[in-house]
Amino acid sequence: MINRDVVVLREILGRTVQGFTKPFRCRGEDGQIYYVKGRDASRKSQISEWIAGCLAQSFGLPVADQKIVEVPDQLYEALPPDWRGIGPGLAFGSVGVPGVVEVSWSIRSKIPQHIRQRILVFDWWVRNADRTLTELGGNPNLLWDAGPERVVVIDHNQAFDDDFEPEDFLATHIFASEWDLVAGDLFNRKQWQDLCLQTKLVLETAIDSMPDEWWYLDEGNKHSFTEDRIIDILEIVSSDQFWECRK
Repeated sequence: MINRDVVVLREILGRTVQGFTKPFRCRGEDGQIYYVKGRDASRKSQISEWIAGCLAQSFGLPVADQKIVEVPDQLYEALPPDWRGIGPGLAFGSVGVPGVVEVSWSIRSKIPQHIRQRILVFDWWVRNADRTLTELGGNPNLLWDAGPERVVVIDHNQAFDDDFEPEDFLATHIFASEWDLVAGDLFNRKQWQDLCLQTKLVLETAIDSMPDEWWYLDEGNKHSFTEDRIIDILEIVSSDQFWECRK
């Protein structure tokens, strides 16, 4: 790992009730609040969060800042049993954004169209189907900061999904209505594919800045989710199959 920006946590404040992984709310030694996904979120979740988050930033998405955080042994040992799922050592941390609310169906239209399309294409590329919202509800994993009227993108733990289903994605993604505009025109397709290819250049840096231990379930037991699989998924953007995303 080449990462000199590890933030040591000094306090575990509690566990959230939102989201599949229910991240821990923590305070770092820098005074910032972090939403932390540790061992019980799964190694794949941590890897996906970090790498997809790095790619999303390069893609131009308004992603919440992310850091590698450390749960010191002393802090871990002092935790109650039902919080020890966070595990000791290095974890994924998303910097908390104060004063935000979850994006609702009514807020959705306030998000500029170019941002809606950018989010849609990125999620399609990294196979992240976990940004669902219809008039009946859903889980958009987007926050709305009403002051500057901006959207904040969070949660990429389900990116690089081997079970990705294009039909389901286009039926439930919060911005699925933009699909014909981004994929129905050959000129637009080329522009989006070029952006993906440019963004893919940061993949090596993203991997190098991630803890090596995340590739292992435990010492000597490597995770089945590999760097090669991520590369395979991202490289589909260069093929004629990209807009079908079925490989």
